[in-house]
Amino acid sequence: MKPLRKPRGSRQRQGFILAFALIFTGISAFMLFMTLTESKLPEIVFVSLFVVIGLLLILFAVWRSIPKLKMSSPVLMISKTEIRVGDRFNLDYRQIFKAASDVTQANISLIFQEAATYNYGTDTRTDLHDIVVETHEIPGRHFEAGEVLQQSYSMVIPADAMHTFIAKNNELQWFLRLHVNIVDWPDLKEDYPINVLPLKAWDI
Repeated sequence: MKPLRKPRGSRQRQGFILAFALIFTGISAFMLFMTLTESKLPEIVFVSLFVVIGLLLILFAVWRSIPKLKMSSPVLMISKTEIRVGDRFNLDYRQIFKAASDVTQANISLIFQEAATYNYGTDTRTDLHDIVVETHEIPGRHFEAGEVLQQSYSMVIPADAMHTFIAKNNELQWFLRLHVNIVDWPDLKEDYPINVLPLKAWDI
């Protein structure tokens, strides 16, 4: 079985945002302290807005990590080290609960994503279009601390589908998307890329 991993860049971006947010908030808080001793109310309110923005940035940076206070990091493994168009493969999913939790619903989806990047003057825009190829629902229920959520599925890349393709302004990618909804807690949403190869020449 081959373990799937989240793109390294996603963790790096989250760390960069958190570091920037902490520095931004620290500077804003220092400016607010100085303003409180020397300025009038309008200036204090203005500087306070920067502190609020910094706190929101910190919340945004840590929000996606909050679900893992109740759950371990997901472990997704696939049965093939090489997947081609038309291939069927098995998926094993496993996750341990660190605290008692009520899961209302969970699912794992096979996603084909088209991404196109456009340049408008100095601005760059990326349009994403997701196609859900198949979804497997996981029944919701109560989990005690130490209990394991474990599922196995068989999935298939359609024979008429496009393989993974990455160019400068266009990308065609495959993902396994995990979504776990916990009562009174942020959702866990993670994408795990799969590299899908084209058919071999003698199979065409």
